[in-house]
Amino acid sequence: MKDKRIEYVVIYEKGDSSYGAYVPDLPGCITVGKTLEEVQTLIQEAIEFHIEGLQEDGDDVPQPSLNIPVQYDIPNLGMHKVVENYVHNDDPALFSCKDSAGHLYLVTFSENDQDKTWLRVEISNERFNLIRSGGIDLRNAFTDTENGYLVRIKVPHDAPTQSSPEVIHPNEIPEDMLPFPGERLGLKTDTLPTLSNPEKSEKNITPEEYLASEHRAKYKSEYIHGEILAMSGASLAHTLITLDIATELNIQLRGSKCKVITNDMRVRTGPKGSYFYPDVVVFCGAPQFEDNVFDTLLNPILVVEVLSPSTEAYDRGEKFAHYQKLTSLQEYVLVAQDRIQVDHYRLMETQWVRQTFHASEDALLLNSIECKLPLQDIYTRVTFPD
Repeated sequence: MKDKRIEYVVIYEKGDSSYGAYVPDLPGCITVGKTLEEVQTLIQEAIEFHIEGLQEDGDDVPQPSLNIPVQYDIPNLGMHKVVENYVHNDDPALFSCKDSAGHLYLVTFSENDQDKTWLRVEISNERFNLIRSGGIDLRNAFTDTENGYLVRIKVPHDAPTQSSPEVIHPNEIPEDMLPFPGERLGLKTDTLPTLSNPEKSEKNITPEEYLASEHRAKYKSEYIHGEILAMSGASLAHTLITLDIATELNIQLRGSKCKVITNDMRVRTGPKGSYFYPDVVVFCGAPQFEDNVFDTLLNPILVVEVLSPSTEAYDRGEKFAHYQKLTSLQEYVLVAQDRIQVDHYRLMETQWVRQTFHASEDALLLNSIECKLPLQDIYTRVTFPD
């Protein structure tokens, strides 16, 4: 009797808030559960049942191994819920997932003695279905330039907190992180479970349409990947921190070539046109604007974002990745509003280096604008709950 290996176990999200799982190498080995944890247990039981039947019939017996995470906490990018996890030789190194905002991604990771590296690229539902059915090989799924931003996060084993996302070009992907040329999921289209009620791709809003609507709107919205994202109101702590940072920087920069702007100035982060309203922005020299309306800045040197619980992972991850597209940007500062914590990112040659401050007597040295920002001045009017 010849052993046969299960190449892939697939867990997928259905449109009715339930989950399914199946094994392409075991026809009929498919199950549905209410939660990811339940379906993981059920598919393990289904595999064992099918193997018992194969053993009784004297057929080739797969050697099952199933250890599928139901979610991943990707450093700086937040929690990602598994949609499908492709398990290959016991190594769940490739999976599709959704972040807290509902965006769909394809992710892979690798690990060596020095660090663990994650690669994440956003994909559409149509592209997802092509990938899972074998219409696109796995290498092209990451290297195809039609994809969204390709983000890499390196996490050193000896300094796990010293990690930050960076936008990279596909030709910068290490060869050992890419699938072999031509490798596909190999899932037969005629037996492939489909996502029930898949999200319909609505017409993407163009940057021109976004800007036209923004000029008419009563409330501000940000724009990313063809979507308009409404901005929520700020808390008292958020507002006080923003004002005090802007005031302190304005005092220190008075008479210099640099100017401070608060969150009414829109910033475009790249040629594809993502637009944000940073809490505090500093530019030096002549401002560069997108058009003659003069309300979209292109050349900030410093960006400060005050974190909110609902946006912290996004500001640390995807938004930072977009800001890195700005060739003028030298420093990025994230300020917590519910505790004393400031993360200071500086561009050192080609790498972003992070330094974290927790003590009120600490101070940020903002070298790009020659300013010093004490934490006690940032939090002087904020009262933290006991």
